[in-house]
Amino acid sequence: MTGTIGFLPSSRSANEVETLEMGLLANFRIRTKVFVALLPLALMVIVAALYASIEMNRIDARYSDLISKDVKALYNLTIARVLSNRFGWLLYQEVAEPDADRMRVIDADLDGTAAEFYSSVALARAEIPSMAQKIDSAKGLFEQAVSDSRPIRAATLIGNSDKAIKLTRETFDPELRQSRQALSELADELHATVDEQSDELTAKTHRTILITWIVIILGLAASFIIALSIVNVEVVKVVSSFRTRILDVAEGRLDLPIANLDRPNEIGEMSRALQTLQIAAREREMVGWVKAEVATTTERLQSTEDFSAFATILLSRISGALDLLYGAFYLADENRTRFTRVGAFAMDVSNEPREFALGEALVGQAAAERRSLRIVSGADEPLQVSTGVGTVTPACVLFVPVMNQDDVLAVIELASAAPVSERQQALLDALLPTVALNTKILISKLVTRKLLEQTQQQAADLAVAKETAEAATKAKSDFLANMSHEIRTPMNAIIGMTHLALKTDLSPKQADYLTKVKFAAHALLGIINDILDFSKIEAGKLDIEKTDFRLEDALDNLSTIVSQKAQDKNLEFLIAVHHDIPHNLIGDPLRLGQILINLVNNAIKFTERGEVLVTVALEEQLADRVKVRFSVQDSGIGMTPEQSARLFQAFSQADTSTTRKYGGTGLGLSISKRLVEMMEGTIWAESEPGAGSTFYFTAWFGIGSEDKRKRFIPDLAGVRALVVDDNAQAREILTEALRVFALRADSVSSGEDAVREIAAADSADPYRLVLMDWHMPGMDGLQASRIIKRNERLQHIPKIVMVTAFGREEIRTQAEEIGIEGYLLKPVNQSLLYDTLVDLFGVAGMDEHRSRGRKVESATHDATGIRVLLVEDNEMNQQVARELLESAGAIVTVANHGGEAVKILTARDQAPAFDVVFMDLQMPEMDGFTATKLYEAIRVCGNFRSLR
Repeated sequence: MTGTIGFLPSSRSANEVETLEMGLLANFRIRTKVFVALLPLALMVIVAALYASIEMNRIDARYSDLISKDVKALYNLTIARVLSNRFGWLLYQEVAEPDADRMRVIDADLDGTAAEFYSSVALARAEIPSMAQKIDSAKGLFEQAVSDSRPIRAATLIGNSDKAIKLTRETFDPELRQSRQALSELADELHATVDEQSDELTAKTHRTILITWIVIILGLAASFIIALSIVNVEVVKVVSSFRTRILDVAEGRLDLPIANLDRPNEIGEMSRALQTLQIAAREREMVGWVKAEVATTTERLQSTEDFSAFATILLSRISGALDLLYGAFYLADENRTRFTRVGAFAMDVSNEPREFALGEALVGQAAAERRSLRIVSGADEPLQVSTGVGTVTPACVLFVPVMNQDDVLAVIELASAAPVSERQQALLDALLPTVALNTKILISKLVTRKLLEQTQQQAADLAVAKETAEAATKAKSDFLANMSHEIRTPMNAIIGMTHLALKTDLSPKQADYLTKVKFAAHALLGIINDILDFSKIEAGKLDIEKTDFRLEDALDNLSTIVSQKAQDKNLEFLIAVHHDIPHNLIGDPLRLGQILINLVNNAIKFTERGEVLVTVALEEQLADRVKVRFSVQDSGIGMTPEQSARLFQAFSQADTSTTRKYGGTGLGLSISKRLVEMMEGTIWAESEPGAGSTFYFTAWFGIGSEDKRKRFIPDLAGVRALVVDDNAQAREILTEALRVFALRADSVSSGEDAVREIAAADSADPYRLVLMDWHMPGMDGLQASRIIKRNERLQHIPKIVMVTAFGREEIRTQAEEIGIEGYLLKPVNQSLLYDTLVDLFGVAGMDEHRSRGRKVESATHDATGIRVLLVEDNEMNQQVARELLESAGAIVTVANHGGEAVKILTARDQAPAFDVVFMDLQMPEMDGFTATKLYEAIRVCGNFRSLR
């Protein structure tokens, strides 16, 4: 069913329901209203500013004129008064001066003073022309006094002091006094004029400021009144209206109209936003109602057990929302071609017709077209429709297909007394997917019920099949165990006989044949082991042990097994162990070694030159266990991403060509993956074609008992050591190993650098130990060691330990001839390095932790005098074991099965005549387990002594 949900417009316009007073500014935006409110203030401020500016310019002009003329004139008149007084004082000084020379100097000053007086008076007269007459009068009096002073000055110069004094008192003093008085009156008059004008300008300034403030205050008041009016009319009332409508929306009154919708300003925008909020709230209310109805209907539908109850509940729930005259539910058959009425509302289900074919009538047509059909009654022509129930006159009839992923499961027929509203249509649209899903679930439930009945009938058959499968699994396990023994027995004979044959005198061709047979037998044994291990894993019979072991021992075993292969291909084989890993772990060292051996063998197989590096690091540590990450890195041929994706699949290699060129079953990595997963870890590879590969895997181990070994040698703490190796990884590993023992370790990459470094450090801080790699380009380790040992300039000749990955006896012989003190095979482990340092420097070590590491010389097998009881049923294996033991000096007695071995061991009451018993597990008559248990029981009851 398709349709659009919407809301009909209200019958009354919002502006007709509620209106606000709208003045001249009603349609203006708020910023415009604010501008209008501030306009009076802005205008008044502008007017006040203009007025104040004009008046202040005038006042400033008056002040400038006053200062430039009247004040300067007053200043010059004051100077003239001072000069007049100075002229009289100089005249008296000349009269009283007895020295003629000094007298002439004073007389000259009198002329200068008079000249300055005339200059000041002239400046004053020019600045205030209005007082020129008075200034001239004062000037005339001074000129008269100057004129009268000349006889006095002449009498003084000729030495007639009495006459000079007399003339001064009679003529000069009165005239000078009158001149001073005139100047004083003139200055006082001018000063009064300046004060008057200044007071007038000050008053005018105050008046201008007052008028300016009055204008600004009037503008502010006008703006405030206008703004208050705008806020009250255009904001407060509108906000109050908004508040009322928001409360209406919050309280669920969603049909009330919103005013001011047609305003083109913020008020209109807010009104329209509020209308949008009202519409959204109305939609949310409708959605909430729809969800609640759908949830209730779904809950009730899920409790039904058949479609009759399903249809009754569905139509009853729909009738609560629609004015339903009747309703019917038509269920499709398995082929979706016929639709049968299985439930109804307000009608009888059995009424005819109760079934329609696809495309038949409106029910079938709705299913065929996969869409809802709606028939609406018109006002002029009432609807008369035959729908399989009879002839009715509804306002609207709906035929709604119930579809699940385009599959029509049913059709619902609904006849309502009134047209379907948008709210009711939204409910139908939301309910339809839920009805389809529950219809599908009920159909599946009914089908499942039928299948369950069939399943119950087959339960007995399944129980028998289970027992058969368990018996087959047990038979497979027994077959694997027996097959392993049956395969390994002849393989042991082949390998053993070949080994014995190679120890006899043979021609070169015979030796070559037998050597190739031995290699082929070992390769075949590896393939057999892989197949048997894979079969055990598939059968679920492979278990992971939990036993204490030393990680170093597991890595030593790895080195022992794969070093020869690396040596044969001239590859550098290195092992780097981070020192924060506990030394004693709890886990399965055998399976750990199997994973590492497989990965390292693959790395060596696919690497023609360079190195293979095994790295062991601590990834995570808990209170009682650790997660260790292992990596095997090579510099071999690498792989593409497509090849890497197939690595860990059984019977698969990178590509078919590698099997032919390099050999292998393709099971090793698959077995390794299963073993890693059994150790709660993961395994993955990173590789690039031509750039080598790195295989990673993680595994969880328990933490074993604490290792009490010393991590450094106190007597050697701080000793300076030098590592010489052209391989950067090897240098780093050896340097870090020495630093663990508290030695100060440096490294260089060539023999030449080593010679120079040792010579340079000899005088200040000499090296006491050198770990010298034998195989280096240019100057090898033997040549560099010979130069160091025979350098007579060295005051401190270091001890040299030759390190090599190739255990060649001729190299060791040459090293001893040079005087090299020690010899180590790569990869070097911590225990072997510890023992070497202790032996080399003669310091106290911990004997109970002496290394069990690999020695350079081949171990000799000496079993002279040891009494051995060999219990083996296969004659070839008897022969191989007997000759191997006897070649080592042992005294061998053979028993053909367990029963015979028990008889031999319990034949007499004294101590057993054997030091050790080699017991085969699977033998006829009595196997190894039974024989061992029987012997132990006899020994305990009969008080026999145990084997030594």
